[in-house]
Order: sequence, then C-alpha cells, then structure tokens
Amino acid sequence: MSDWVSSEEGDFASWVRELDARLHSLNHKRACVWQDETTGTWLWEIESFRGEGLIASGTACSRQQAMAIADAVVDAALRSQ
Repeated sequence: MSDWVSSEEGDFASWVRELDARLHSLNHKRACVWQDETTGTWLWEIESFRGEGLIASGTACSRQQAMAIADAVVDAALRSQ
C-alpha cells in the first residue's frame, strides 16, 4: 500500500493512495480524496477497475478527515478478509 500522493489526473487536485502494486490490473484498488468545488465538502472513495468501480464512498469536513475515513474503511476491509 502506498502513501497518499497528490494527483492531477482530472480537472481538479486530488490525493490518491494505491492499495496494491498491480497498477494496471482489473483487480487494482485505490483510495481517492478531493474537494467538491461547489460545496467545499471533501469527498473520498475506494475504487476498483473491475465491475462497477466504486467500492465505498463518503464525505468529510477536511482532507485529513477524508483520508482517515478512507484509511479506516480499507483497514476494516483488510481485517475482514
């Protein structure tokens, strides 16, 4: 699992944490955090390149809180496997 890094993939700044080393695999998963430009709310999601793509998502009051929530969701999922 990587650390959170700044990403300029889209039209807005986001932070990404790769959850496994298979970057080009359909099974690859990553966490993303970004700020909604309209509301200022921070959004987080865990995504995969398989199936529907979205595994989990939510909102937070700050970037740090969004990262912490996403990390907690990932940690809980790993413990349940």
